Amino acid sequence: MGERGDIIKTMHRVMDEAKLERSPQLSTIHDRDAAPIVGRVVARGLADEQGDRRYLVIDGIDGHSHYADIGEAEGNFPVGGIVRLSNRSTEPRQVDRTVAEIATANEGRYSIDIHLRHDPSASEAFAATHVRRLEAIRRATGAVERDRDGTWTIAPDHLDRVRDYEQRLAQERPVAIETLSTVLIERQIGAEGATWLDRQLSREVNQERADHGFGRDVRQALVRRQQWLIEQGLMQRDG
Repeated sequence: MGERGDIIKTMHRVMDEAKLERSPQLSTIHDRDAAPIVGRVVARGLADEQGDRRYLVIDGIDGHSHYADIGEAEGNFPVGGIVRLSNRSTEPRQVDRTVAEIATANEGRYSIDIHLRHDPSASEAFAATHVRRLEAIRRATGAVERDRDGTWTIAPDHLDRVRDYEQRLAQERPVAIETLSTVLIERQIGAEGATWLDRQLSREVNQERADHGFGRDVRQALVRRQQWLIEQGLMQRDG
C-alpha cells in the first residue's frame, strides 16, 4: 500500500510540474494485465534506490495518466515524445517452435544445414535468425548447448525452457516500448514532413481517443493539422 501511495504521489507531482490538469481518478498503474498504452511521455525517472529500474509517466490517448515500471528497458524516451507501450509476451515465438519442430525430426539436433535440409524453401539468412535466437538463450540461461561444429542440442522441453527465458527477460524488461514520434505534438501541426498526426488522419492506425486529457489534445491537434494541410494544398475537403 505504501509503494502504491508513493507511485500515485509521483504521478500527481510530475503532472503538476508539467502543468497538466488530469483527474486523480484517472491515474493508472500499469500491470501485467493492462492493455497497450499510446501516449505522451510526461516524465521518466528511477523506480528504485539502486537505480536498476526506471519508470515512465505517460499521458495516455485514452484520457488516463499511466505509471509504468519499464525495468531496464533501453532507450531515452524523450519527454514530450509519443510512445506505444505493451507488456512483453512470455510465450515462445514462431522461431522457437520452428527450432523445436526441426530438432524433433532430427534426433534433437539443430543447425543451419539441418534447417535447410528440413525445409529447402528456407534461405540461409532466414535460418541464421534461428541461430541468433538460440545464441541469446544460451548466453542468458545455458538452456541450449552448442557443439564446436555449430550444431545445437535441443532438449525435448525446449519450449518450456524458452518460456523460462522470456519470463526472466520480463522481470528485467517487463514492457516493450515503441517510439512513435520524438516531435512534440504542437510542432507536428505545421511540420512539412510526414508526422504521427498524419498517420492518425490517414487511418494507418486505429486508436480510440478520449474526449478529455491527451485524447482531447490529439483531437484538437488533428483539426489544426488538417486545416494546415488544406491551406498547403496537400489535402482537399470533401463534404
